[in-house]
Order: sequence, then C-alpha cells, then structure tokens
Amino acid sequence: MRILLVNAIDHRSETEGRYPNLGLGYLAACLRRDLPEIKFEFLIIDRNIHAACRDFRPHLAGVTSVSQNFDIARQHTATLAVNGIPTILGGVHITAFPGLLPREALAACLGEGENTFVEIVKAFLEQGLDPESLKEIPGIAYWKGQDLKFTPSRGLIKDLDDLPLPGRDLFDVRPHTYMFTSRGCPFRCTFCSSSRFWNRPRFFSAEYVVDEIEMLYRDYGATMISFFDDLFVASRSRLEKMVKMLEQRKLTGKIQFTSNLRADVVDRELTSLLKRMGMVSVGFGLESGDDEVLGYLKADSVTVAQNYRAVELLKNAGIFTNASFIIGSPTETRAQIMKT
Repeated sequence: MRILLVNAIDHRSETEGRYPNLGLGYLAACLRRDLPEIKFEFLIIDRNIHAACRDFRPHLAGVTSVSQNFDIARQHTATLAVNGIPTILGGVHITAFPGLLPREALAACLGEGENTFVEIVKAFLEQGLDPESLKEIPGIAYWKGQDLKFTPSRGLIKDLDDLPLPGRDLFDVRPHTYMFTSRGCPFRCTFCSSSRFWNRPRFFSAEYVVDEIEMLYRDYGATMISFFDDLFVASRSRLEKMVKMLEQRKLTGKIQFTSNLRADVVDRELTSLLKRMGMVSVGFGLESGDDEVLGYLKADSVTVAQNYRAVELLKNAGIFTNASFIIGSPTETRAQIMKT
C-alpha cells in the first residue's frame, strides 16, 4: 500500500522547511507496527504534489497544516482529489475548526492522530472508506452527503512510551535535528493552542528519551538536538534522571542541546542541570516588556522582573538565550509596545 503524507508549508519561510515533520513520521511508524502484514511504501513531501500523484501513485494521502498554511493544505487536497486520491486532513487547525473540512477531503483526524490514522487505513484495506465504515472510527469528522458528521472523541494515548520512534528513515536527517520528549504544557497562555490541543501534559520516560538521543547520535551522526517540547523541563525529576543517564552512557560532551523554557521555572539548580546536560541555547517566550500585557498573555503567571532574572541566570551559566515577543495584543497601547 502506497501512502503519501504531505506537510503543507509556506516555502517562502526558511524556518518552516528546516526540519522534517516528525508527526508524519509517527504515523508511518505506527502503521508499520500495528499492521505488520501489510507492505507499506511511504512518501513524505512538502511540495510537488502533482509529480507525486503521477510518479508515486498513492492509494491514500494525509495532509497536515498549521493555521497560517491551511489555504495551502486546501490546495493540496484539491489537487489530490482531482487525481482521485482519497485524502485525510490532520493537524491543529482542522482540529480547532473541523467545520472548515474541504469537500474534497474524505475525513479529518481530530486531535492526536496516530491510533486514528491506523484505524482509517485498516478500514480502507478491509472495506474501503465510506460513511458506514468511517462512523465506526472515534476521533474524526467526515462528510455524509451534504452533512458533516462527527464520531465520539478519542482519548489521548495514556503512555507515550507505547509509541514507536518516528520513521526517520523516511527523512533527510541532518547533524542538527530535533525530537519531542513530551506532549502538551501545564500552563495555559492566552494565545497558545498547545494546552487546548493536548489538554494535559504527558511525558516520554527518561529511558525512552535517552534511548532516542543515543540512536540519533549512533545512527544519524547527530551533533545537536533541539527539543521542540512546549516546556522541556516541566518535570524536574525526569530531567535529573536524563542527565545522569546521559553521563552514564558517556554521551555528554558529544551532543549539544537546545530547548524552550519559561522564565518562572528558572533557578540556579536548573541552569546547573542544563549545563551538565550540554544545553547551549534556550528559547523564551518573554512576550512583553509590560507587566499588564504580560499578565494578559500568560494568565498572570510570570512578571517582567522574572524574565530579566531568568535571562541573567542562564547568561551567567554560559547558556545562550533568545526570545520571542508578541506585539498588538487586545487593548495594548503604543506606550506598552515601546516598553517591549
């Protein structure tokens, strides 16, 4: 069975195409594991949809996108439909707004997609995809005539360690690569979709994470790994265990790391742990230099003074920091913008 997986991105943005989409890699890995009797061929792309339809001739396609690229995802879906390829949409945007499912799409995976996509493929192989088979699959929206139907929601994966490693053999993995060690965030910033999409934070175990790090170093020659978690250090005890395991396996000093942090969790103990691990750069969502605006954006959970202090602590530890900011929040004044 040939499956085409499409990451709908804007090619004018260098950052969007910098790394492969690991979410699609998890889908492929779960299909390989859960349907071992099927010989799968996967093609994961972010462009040249027409050529893929002609040359790869997929039996089924999946398309994912974030909000700013949803129009691109719709264009890809229309192209696939013209070529007679049934297409499933997934990702954060269609999960938030399933009513926007294009008529050309067969269905949408809502929320966490691994188990849902496996069941869709299984139904496709056994009986084809029609409203009668789709209605039995939890966690989707689908068209039945002119009506958009919804099946009962699907619960989150209870133990992330049950997931296989994403199918990185389907990607071009560079020496600077990335991975996820958790899903979700314990905080609920006003502007962020993560806590709404994942509902609650879950963590891969320290053993799973270090095994994946070691695999990337051994099999792909990784020298720098970025953790794309919302808050990599959300579990301090897990971080401590990871650092000890990396030291025991003699991996410290061989790989550098980057991650994202929140200012209010940074203290000297944390910076020391990160330094031991090999963390060389940390990104902050500092968001605003005005306490009133910052309180609105981050639900009064952090102050500008804490932002300053966190940057100072990391700088003193020799860890580079970078930050992102939001301009134009509701009711924000020009004076508040200039403070930022």
